[in-house]
Amino acid sequence: MMFEDALDEGASSSLDSGNWEISSDPLDSVGKCSVKQGGWKLQEVLDETCHALDLFLNNKFNDALKIVSSRAHDSIYHGVGRGTILFIQAIMTMEMSDIELAMDALKQAVKVSQMYRRKVSTVSRILHHPDYNSYTEVEVHAELTYAECLLMNAILTFVYDQSLLTFVKGGIRIRSCYQSYKESLHILNKRDFEDIGRKRHFESGVRMGVGAFHLMMSQLPTRVLRLLKFVGFSGNKTFGQKELEEGCDIRDGLRSPLCVILICGFHTYVVYALGLCDGDLELCEKYVKLMLKKYPKGALYLFFDARLKQLQGKVDEAIQSYEDTIKAQQEWKQFHYMCFWEKIWCYCYKCDWVSAAKCCNTMCKECRWSPAMYYYIYGCLLYMQMLDGEKDVMEEIVRVFKKVPELKQRLAGKSIPIEKFCVKQTEKFFRQENRLTLPILEILYLWHGFPVLAKAPHLLRMFLYMIESNISKVDKDKAVDDYYMLTLLRGVVLKYLDCPLQAEEYFKEVVRCEKEIKEDTFLPPYAAGELGIMLTEQMRDSEAIEWLRRARHSYHGYLTEVMLHFRLHAASKKLQVRSSLDLQETLTPSPHLSPPSGCSSRVSTPENLAFSPSDLESPLVTNSKTHMVPPNS
Repeated sequence: MMFEDALDEGASSSLDSGNWEISSDPLDSVGKCSVKQGGWKLQEVLDETCHALDLFLNNKFNDALKIVSSRAHDSIYHGVGRGTILFIQAIMTMEMSDIELAMDALKQAVKVSQMYRRKVSTVSRILHHPDYNSYTEVEVHAELTYAECLLMNAILTFVYDQSLLTFVKGGIRIRSCYQSYKESLHILNKRDFEDIGRKRHFESGVRMGVGAFHLMMSQLPTRVLRLLKFVGFSGNKTFGQKELEEGCDIRDGLRSPLCVILICGFHTYVVYALGLCDGDLELCEKYVKLMLKKYPKGALYLFFDARLKQLQGKVDEAIQSYEDTIKAQQEWKQFHYMCFWEKIWCYCYKCDWVSAAKCCNTMCKECRWSPAMYYYIYGCLLYMQMLDGEKDVMEEIVRVFKKVPELKQRLAGKSIPIEKFCVKQTEKFFRQENRLTLPILEILYLWHGFPVLAKAPHLLRMFLYMIESNISKVDKDKAVDDYYMLTLLRGVVLKYLDCPLQAEEYFKEVVRCEKEIKEDTFLPPYAAGELGIMLTEQMRDSEAIEWLRRARHSYHGYLTEVMLHFRLHAASKKLQVRSSLDLQETLTPSPHLSPPSGCSSRVSTPENLAFSPSDLESPLVTNSKTHMVPPNS
């Protein structure tokens, strides 16, 4: 199995049972947690946890928390259930008190799972393959709950303590979690399970963990992934998606509803934030409809139903669905912020700056996820109202923009790229005597709003008119950066309006005049990247590689560089897959011909054909027709 190939079975976690008390990991403090070995039965705690999950997905969050808290000190499933609910609450509020509470609950749950895990020494793992049929069912499930709790605790650690030491320890913890998931996959494949129902609960958790790991690892740039493979990680998108789909299809599995949430989150958020905005919306729609039959008022699934409508260009329907999601529950007000966030963009698609600003103002006052970004977006929306004739809002715009720099945060010891962008743009606003040019369009572009607008061409044409009206007013000599920003946006809009030749010319213009740009140095690499991605979609692979190479290697140190690199990586993976398929079609012998004696008919793709924008040495394709002058000519 792909997941098992990451490390040999002999590899062992630094947090294996024998080393727990002397580990350098911060979780060694779990010894202080109050836990005890109880006399519970596995089927009993599974039934109670399933009931708690049903309550949670029916928006009865406090009732669910009460059930799983009752036995969290001695039951592996009550422990992971309580930890999961508090983890979600901590992520939604970002309050230190909630994060500390969740971390304490997860430490306790790790300790409980550790108490029931099979104790196998490192030497024994290396010398002998474990006999998984000798494991008790509780030991099998404890291995899985241990991995789940360790992963959630590691994620919270990155948010709670941003020192370098904690960052390293968090990485060690994730590696330990990865090893436990891998061990759980071994158990699933090699053990004979007595009870089919309990096996389905276990299998749904394994599919969820393994699939999520592979999907997320597959999104990382190739050089990072190579380093992670060296220390034992691996990532394959196809395999990860297959695992999660199998988890979704285990209808009565405990984690199956959570698999649906993860696969929808990947296709409706991750591939839009880190990829080419090509998520499998039909697959998500299928699973969301199934979940809404079981949980018709479930806020989580109502939210994804609204998100799918938004990505399909059904903006008015999406706004109404987000309203329905907000009305569906009042226990966790923090969950409403996800809906307000998406409503901001839905109103922006319609150029309804007033309604968007109202939603954003709520986020500024109540949500702690990224206050600097909310205030900047709020200021931009007020600025757009001013451009529409509301002249009396300038004083408020100035007040709001002044707050942005002091609200900037750090995550895992690093500044957040989008917040750095917001701070720089507010500085530009004051330097230009309280002036910006269509600022909300920049942020809309960075948050991948134009691929969504492509599904609603009538809305997209409004933005084209807005851009062209403003670019004709810009004095290129005095505001050269604004001119080329609008030129880039014009190219993006024309690309999604299916005018590729015009879009190509505008992207080239930005790159060609890169030396004229003074401050917005992110514009040329983004223009080169957009051109490379567009050529990839047009199957002009050799030219696409040239432009992707230029975008990746010719520019450094500009704003939101990481965000662009993820998109370049996604385009390179698409080229890699296509080149591998083309090679196999070329080399696979005709079914009417038999291979020569002594030769295998199986074709494998050479590793040196792997392509990524971080590892571009030479073009993969050199014989395609030239539609334009390559950038190096």
